[in-house]
Amino acid sequence: MLRSTAATAVLTALAAATLVPVAPASAAVGAPYKGANTATVQDDFDGDGYRDVAIGAPWAPYGTVEGAGAVVVLHGSASSVGPARYTYVTQATAGVPGTPEAHDGFGQSVTSADLDRDGYADLIVGDPA
Repeated sequence: MLRSTAATAVLTALAAATLVPVAPASAAVGAPYKGANTATVQDDFDGDGYRDVAIGAPWAPYGTVEGAGAVVVLHGSASSVGPARYTYVTQATAGVPGTPEAHDGFGQSVTSADLDRDGYADLIVGDPA
């Protein structure tokens, strides 16, 4: 769940479902990288009333680690969804279980559900490795 009204967090479905905090990204969304994917989900992850788009990039590198994977959440606004506001999540993000390893494929699948039944969408990220 990525909400500005509460602690920013993402729910990852790895070995066990874990609620983890998300730090702001240092990578630029527009930066060229390998790993774009069509795994996407739309929901209001930050609770602001506008749809956000989560995009899995399972073969995106993390530094020199090829294919570690990532998920980019583009936050919506009244006018559009775009890279002006985003959250970049990898297995190196504080609190996300695991570490970036070659060919992990983090972000191969993304979906959403209200897992904690608080009325807000939670982001679920698949890591097949």
